[in-house]
Amino acid sequence: MNINNFLKMPLVKIIVTILFIFYLYEQTKNDPRTASYQLSKINFGDSVDGLKNAINIAKKSSSGANYNSDDQDFNNDSNSPSQDLGPISFDDLLIGDKAPEALCGSQVSIQYSLLEKDSNNLINQSQITFKIGEGFNKLIEKAIIGMKGGGIRVIDIPNNFSTGDVNYDELIKTKKMIYKVLLIVANNTNISGASCE
Repeated sequence: MNINNFLKMPLVKIIVTILFIFYLYEQTKNDPRTASYQLSKINFGDSVDGLKNAINIAKKSSSGANYNSDDQDFNNDSNSPSQDLGPISFDDLLIGDKAPEALCGSQVSIQYSLLEKDSNNLINQSQITFKIGEGFNKLIEKAIIGMKGGGIRVIDIPNNFSTGDVNYDELIKTKKMIYKVLLIVANNTNISGASCE
């Protein structure tokens, strides 16, 4: 039996395919842009929850309904205006150049990541559209005011900040955490009715 005949056997094809997929998984499992990362044991639950939220938001958007920040798992009453954030510390990694500037009441689209500050270990990453001042995440909302599209800002998260998610809150209390926010676009067409105190 020569090698060509051996490789044509169905069982050999299946084994080679499985080994190739496993190899690709192992090589890409630490890259958050890949499916391997999303399928890893640690991130699978967050990925499924994020996908459910994205589907719900997309359904509401396509039906003409407005986005309700209560649909976002990352939001909670503990993030209400009564939570004192104190001074917000952030650094700009990239200054955006796409007008307009984000204002209180702007409709914005962002991509944000929750990271450990010292190790840069990615904990969560998501993309969302919301109106600044309507309660998505008070810390992010305050920190992105003044940014322009294309800008990237790193926000220090105070240890007393609460996201409403027990797992994230425990990390924030015990480790130095940051948000890394990319402002994709800001829309200032209808900016009334928001509170950014």
